[in-house]
Amino acid sequence: MTEQQLHKNQFDFYLKDDDWSGRIVEDNYETVHYQKNSTVRIWFNEQTHNFDAHWHNALEIIMPVENYYDVEACGQHYRIQPDEILFIPAGEMHTLYAPAAGSRFIFQFDISVISRISEYNALQSLITTCLYITKFSHPHIYNTVRQLLLQMRDEYFGFSDFRELSIYSYLTKLLVVVGRELLHDTVLFTNTRIGKQKEYIQRFKNVISYIDEHYTQNLSLETIAAYSGFSKYHFSRLLSSTRTILIMSI
Repeated sequence: MTEQQLHKNQFDFYLKDDDWSGRIVEDNYETVHYQKNSTVRIWFNEQTHNFDAHWHNALEIIMPVENYYDVEACGQHYRIQPDEILFIPAGEMHTLYAPAAGSRFIFQFDISVISRISEYNALQSLITTCLYITKFSHPHIYNTVRQLLLQMRDEYFGFSDFRELSIYSYLTKLLVVVGRELLHDTVLFTNTRIGKQKEYIQRFKNVISYIDEHYTQNLSLETIAAYSGFSKYHFSRLLSSTRTILIMSI
């Protein structure tokens, strides 16, 4: 969809979201009204008013089209320029400030749809704060991430069969791209040889799977260490040498 088509189709954007009956916010918690009983909502937003601090259980991604958009979240202030991208994790309090004119796409996803995938918890542990993606901050993945978002937008506002399934296929791809980029930037098992790092990563993958399968049980450090094949002392040291145990399962 070209920018010319974007302006031409603005009326269709509003029609797609004509089921919206207003925001429901209680004690700063917003109940996301997904489109027609689906688990996706993509807004073409031209609002000129602000949205007070609120949070919700949806993953939110903001991508301005015309003019900037200001966001306070994750302890920072972001001024997002057109085609820049901000990920706001589910559960994160955020405030939105609109300029006097402009437009942006706001993507909201019910991530419980994919949260049962075994490696999703690992990915979630990587995206624990807001992620601001520009062509300068993340040159290796920027074009791919932006293109995947545009494909999701076109599916949502189009009329193809299996739209939601297609959108989640793009979302899954996007999360994999982002997760691998973040993992690449993370230093794991410092002062450990490369060969050993790979071995340890595989062991920690097995540990994550074990925890996922037995999380309802009373797991002790001794039990998990024994399953990993490390001594309790060595296991504790390896944990302290990483940013988080969960990133190992990417």
